[in-house]
Amino acid sequence: MIAKVLHRLSRRADRPFIEVNCGAIPEGLAESELFGYQSGAFTDSLRGGKKGQIELADKGTLFLDEVSELSHSSQVKLLKFLDDKVVLPLGATKPIVVDVRVIAASNRDLHRMVEEARFREDFLYRLEVVPLTVPPLRERREEISRLLQAFFNQYTQEFGEQRTISSGALRLLEAYHFPGNVRELRNLVARLIICARKPVIDIGDVPEHVQKQAGAHPHRFEPHAGKPADRVAQIPLKKQLQDTERNILEQYVREFRSIREVARYLGLNPSSVLRKMRKYNLVMGSGGV
Repeated sequence: MIAKVLHRLSRRADRPFIEVNCGAIPEGLAESELFGYQSGAFTDSLRGGKKGQIELADKGTLFLDEVSELSHSSQVKLLKFLDDKVVLPLGATKPIVVDVRVIAASNRDLHRMVEEARFREDFLYRLEVVPLTVPPLRERREEISRLLQAFFNQYTQEFGEQRTISSGALRLLEAYHFPGNVRELRNLVARLIICARKPVIDIGDVPEHVQKQAGAHPHRFEPHAGKPADRVAQIPLKKQLQDTERNILEQYVREFRSIREVARYLGLNPSSVLRKMRKYNLVMGSGGV
């Protein structure tokens, strides 16, 4: 998504955006897929040849997803392209000049892979011009409630299901670490909407592994007193999320002595904690004013 946003905001927005999943290309076909080939370059090649993904991205953006999965030989060929800005299709004798912006992504630590001799150092440094790090979802927990609401609205409409979610289930989801990041959150929301036994999604509907991981402090995930399930069903999801966020934050500002401590425990930035405290009119040590 970040690669697409960068493309849309660039001067190349009206040019092609070509996405290549490096992990899905068989090693023997990597060169022909990336650089293309001319007619008769090899057995079973298409008559008239085929443009490679790099050439298709000319004047636009080439997004190399899962770049860590490229073989060493493919890394060498791409390194040459990054240096010279030309491609030589299989079977061709004349190189083709190509103007592309290259964006590469990986969920692995490429520097560690270099140390383990599993990724070329020169290729990494050629790619790593402007590095962007996307923290895992557990390190930006303030986004969980907004993403949860967005996916909830999307899937209730898509599946034609009228669902609401209890405050206890919301707290449980907000405390979960989501090792699969946003994809896991999205799929979990879809699962809950499809498989819930009643109109109100409750703690019992949340998968067992989520309950076990997030349930280290089970008292935090019980529904609020005075809010039985039939009343929770009448509360909009956005309001439930805000109430849950305020209640959790209120508890922590009472227990801890500084914003930094609260931030460390919740996995947030101190500035995010301060912004939320102002939003809910909370002060350290008292839980509110």
